[in-house]
Amino acid sequence: MAFFAIFVVGLVLRLYALGSESLWWDEVYAISEMAHPGPLEIVRLSSTDNNPPLLYLILHYWILLAGSSEFSVRLPSALAGALAVLVIYRIGTLLFDRGAGLLAALILALSAYHVRYAQEARAYGLMVFLTLLSFYFFLRLTKGGVSRYSSVGYIISTALLMYTHIYGVFLVASQIIYLLVSREDLRRWIVPAGALSLLYIPWVVLLAITVLSPEGAWQSGTTWIPDPTLADVIQILWAYSGSIPLTIVFTLLAGYGTVRTIRRQRPAAYLLLAWLLVPIVVPFLISHLYRPMLADRFTIAASPAFYLLVTQGFAGLKGFAYRERSYAPVLVLGVVTALFVLSITGYYSDITKQPWRGVAGYVDEHARAGDVVVFYWAGGLLPFDYYSERPHIEREPFVVGNNAGIWKTTTNAVSGHDRVWLVMVWESGRAKKVLPRRLTRLYGEATYNEVYAVTDTYNSEVATVPYQGDGVDLLLFEGLRTNHKRGHGGV
Repeated sequence: MAFFAIFVVGLVLRLYALGSESLWWDEVYAISEMAHPGPLEIVRLSSTDNNPPLLYLILHYWILLAGSSEFSVRLPSALAGALAVLVIYRIGTLLFDRGAGLLAALILALSAYHVRYAQEARAYGLMVFLTLLSFYFFLRLTKGGVSRYSSVGYIISTALLMYTHIYGVFLVASQIIYLLVSREDLRRWIVPAGALSLLYIPWVVLLAITVLSPEGAWQSGTTWIPDPTLADVIQILWAYSGSIPLTIVFTLLAGYGTVRTIRRQRPAAYLLLAWLLVPIVVPFLISHLYRPMLADRFTIAASPAFYLLVTQGFAGLKGFAYRERSYAPVLVLGVVTALFVLSITGYYSDITKQPWRGVAGYVDEHARAGDVVVFYWAGGLLPFDYYSERPHIEREPFVVGNNAGIWKTTTNAVSGHDRVWLVMVWESGRAKKVLPRRLTRLYGEATYNEVYAVTDTYNSEVATVPYQGDGVDLLLFEGLRTNHKRGHGGV
């Protein structure tokens, strides 16, 4: 009964307001560019992307069945996130006891971090679910010996995981490290390992071509990721926890839980540490040796290991045992739950995604024939076009060069138009000052200037790679100054 209540809470939190916010760039890209073609073309295109094709294939058929509304395209991720609560309960029970399973399920169900990514039409919710499923069958094989059910379940879930996100490779690597460290009989793993290798070879070939190609995604597709620092690792734990107080509490409990588990169940400690550390440490090293690739959301599937270690720290509190009442654990559980409620409430009250629906809707409603929409950051065209219902309005992507080129580029972009809509995305400093200043010299002060803000503290403070910026600036300039000499003038 307790687990059923936790599962329902997790499901409701992931479905609540699922379609309330606009799709952001990555979601629109996944729907309109990657999931739109046929299956074979999706696989081919995904080899030039930074992600394997499974989610795109799911979205392709799901959209044909259920449509492309915000709620619909995010629903598969939300359901996968809810099912993850069920699987972590099974893992906690299998590794430790029912109390650990219930607490791990509660943490995952209430986690604003997991709710956030279960409410995106991206791979993260599916990756968490498949990771947990893979580790569940992995545990059954290590604890109960080889069985056809567990072997098939492990092979299928792990293969699907590796076809969901590139970080699936690191999660499988953590399982291999555990097998080596715990001195398992590797002969039992010949069949599962062989089957997985055969299933993954096609993607390895496509990925190798992409990585080695000068035009491949990995040559330029991760330039937006900075070199990670040790502070980023701390921020990853902050993201997993949801707030600074929870980070402190969870880190202390996980540390105590690690020591306690090493003393009582060394193999379980090795497994959870490998699961937690490999998807963070290995990409961290690769980022410094080859190319930056570490972002907190890429490591989200490592967070269940952190939560399971937290359960063991909680179990070690004085007087705690399942079915046993004690003020210390009840107090800690109450504080943690209250902090989770604050975190999840903050998530729902914030604007967490760039509100392209509002931007395009306002332009659609107020634009006139002959207007031009100028975009600083050409990528803004994709989500704007997705929501705009007036495709005949001219669009002009715009890139700021050096000082000498800004005036010419601006003039060319707006030539022949009496009204200009300026859409500014992810920019600050010089660009946000220079472009409006140039248009002001041509048209006078903007008659409309609105920031469609992103108010989410996760994006501004916690995410190791902020991906929503401050929002979208929309300005309208009108009334071209005909006596102005185009092509001249300074800042």
